[in-house]
Amino acid sequence: MIQILEAFLEDIPVIQLLANSIWPIAYKDIITKEQIAFMLETRYSTEALQKQMNEGQQFFLAKEENEFLGYAGVAPANKAGLFKLEKLYVVPATHKKGIGTLLLQAVEQYTIENGGNKLTLQVNRSNAAVGFYKRMGFIIEREEDVAIGNGFYMNDYFMEKKIAK
Repeated sequence: MIQILEAFLEDIPVIQLLANSIWPIAYKDIITKEQIAFMLETRYSTEALQKQMNEGQQFFLAKEENEFLGYAGVAPANKAGLFKLEKLYVVPATHKKGIGTLLLQAVEQYTIENGGNKLTLQVNRSNAAVGFYKRMGFIIEREEDVAIGNGFYMNDYFMEKKIAK
């Protein structure tokens, strides 16, 4: 049975291990190896993850028996009631098993429990996850190319979903 657990500072090595194994597969046909390495370094270093957690990002881990299968992160955004799904990644070999749905449900529950009524996210326009998010009730609000440093861009959709209690 798959469990969704809240993650804490001591779980940072698990999140890093998952990110470093998932990202090269998930993004291999979307962005360059150099951009993958840059993003992992800037967003998943121990210091970066500690900062994210200390600033209010809540992480969740998906686990089955002794194996971690994915993670998600959510944080309050800059408008009342709005939260941002910062991360949602599942080990590719376990796609289509409902793990992403379980992680998203945990994020939505957390959002509601913390006074939120809407989730927003950014996803690469070429990412197959766009279809998943649409099936989960997100709609595309806009698209934008966002500079992230070192000459790299994220070519993203910004999507939103209203959440009912």
